[in-house]
Amino acid sequence: MNSLTGIASVLTALAPHQQAVPVSSCEATSSLVEAARPKKYIDAAAVTGWKADLSSRFRRLRSFNAGWAGVGSKAICPISIFRASRALDIAFEGNSQPVLPSIVPVADGGLQLEWHGPEYDFEIYFGPDDSVTAIWEDRTSGVETEKDGNAAIDLLFSSISRLAPRPGNASNAAAPAHGPVLAFAT
Repeated sequence: MNSLTGIASVLTALAPHQQAVPVSSCEATSSLVEAARPKKYIDAAAVTGWKADLSSRFRRLRSFNAGWAGVGSKAICPISIFRASRALDIAFEGNSQPVLPSIVPVADGGLQLEWHGPEYDFEIYFGPDDSVTAIWEDRTSGVETEKDGNAAIDLLFSSISRLAPRPGNASNAAAPAHGPVLAFAT
């Protein structure tokens, strides 16, 4: 897929919750995420570069059990990890050196991807209940945009050229190589 047009519908179609499962139940969707994994496994040694970096970060999040951030914090929901990972795979398609986001686990079991630059902030939250919310703040114009659901995914894809420019793009020079390995939010 070379175009980002209609990607939100692709992500929705790939979301394992589309089967008759209550979307508020992270535990119920976890087994569906496992069922959605390809039956052919990719040799982990063959995954290199940014994909290996992200894969390692997402694997680490899977070890965050209930209580990781104190009393009441929930384990990071596999559906949140799955949807965030798929969104990045699609958004970064064809980009060999994207600027990777910070990955912030959230105490409710969700996770947030964040990019912060001198002229912008972009955050997209993937909730354990299958919710998605994105916020784009353009510091130059002072405009802040917030979107939910598929519109949030569309905002990610329409913003990706500023968040993770392709190699050779002049704006790449000012961008950091990637965000921190993990940040924490409660």
